[in-house]
Amino acid sequence: FTAALAEAVGDSGKVYGQNNKDFRDFIEKESKGAIKRPLGGLIEKQGYKNIVEINSEMDDPKLPDGLDAVFSVMIYHDAVDENWNPPAMTAAVFKALKPGGIYGIIDHRAAPGAGISDVGKNHRIEEQSVVDGVKKAGFRLAERTDALANPKDPLTVPVFGADIRDLINRARGLNLTEAEALLRQAYRTLDKPISTEKCRDSRPSSPPRENSAARETASTHFRRSRE
Repeated sequence: FTAALAEAVGDSGKVYGQNNKDFRDFIEKESKGAIKRPLGGLIEKQGYKNIVEINSEMDDPKLPDGLDAVFSVMIYHDAVDENWNPPAMTAAVFKALKPGGIYGIIDHRAAPGAGISDVGKNHRIEEQSVVDGVKKAGFRLAERTDALANPKDPLTVPVFGADIRDLINRARGLNLTEAEALLRQAYRTLDKPISTEKCRDSRPSSPPRENSAARETASTHFRRSRE
């Protein structure tokens, strides 16, 4: 997603990619020390000059003010499971967004009624739990989308199983008309998303679009209330 958004905003835009220490340590361990900076390859090796790396914790992500949109990608359930203080994280996102800005959340769906009971065992979270938590910070729900939904996903099994991985029914929130076609193409042609962390798109020169990306699917995207 980081690379896709960087392509979408172009040279005049900027994407802030944030990772916390737990995630950076996990990537370093999984890569056997080969990857110490999850976004380093995109910035140094692939030459994305419009990506800014932020290393910070989820409850104090140190985001710049006036962002057009914030995307949380397969991380909200971890924030709940790892006790990264989701209320503080959401409040920080709200503060960083310009009035009317978009907070789009993509995550692995749990079955209706599951609440947060599957965040650790299955790495899933019920969509309504996300909606309820985010709205407490002052956001209003703008749209849900089923663009990444998989009707064959039973919603009750771990997301990393060989028979289900990359076929997960994800609750997705997307906006930014310019990113829509590119992101949809990425999902059609890749086995997994381009990048796997929280992405932020900030384009001071243009206001957030009112059009929502998601049309065929389900998820959560929120809009900061205008002040």
